[in-house]
Amino acid sequence: MSQVKSIQALQKEGQEEIGKLTKLVQKIQKAISKEFLLIIGVLIFAIPISYFMYLILQDLLTKEAFAELAALTEEVPLFMWCYALAVAGCYFSRMVFSAIQSLTQKSGE
Repeated sequence: MSQVKSIQALQKEGQEEIGKLTKLVQKIQKAISKEFLLIIGVLIFAIPISYFMYLILQDLLTKEAFAELAALTEEVPLFMWCYALAVAGCYFSRMVFSAIQSLTQKSGE
């Protein structure tokens, strides 16, 4: 009889561990999905920002300076450099916001 109880106890422990593992996998999937959506959002949000950066560079720089800058970035268009900077800036801002949010949540608990 004691062997039956010990087998049942082991089965129950195994089921509890499977439940914990399932919850962990679900949390990881949720985190990956959230990060993927945030990256897509950053990539989309960076398009108008880079366009405005490009327009500002075009307006502020003289024609000679803009032509020289365009010549320096001959292999990759200047707009793509602006886009890369906008993506990096948006993602960095998101990371800073997440860090501040996690710090305030931990201190509030």
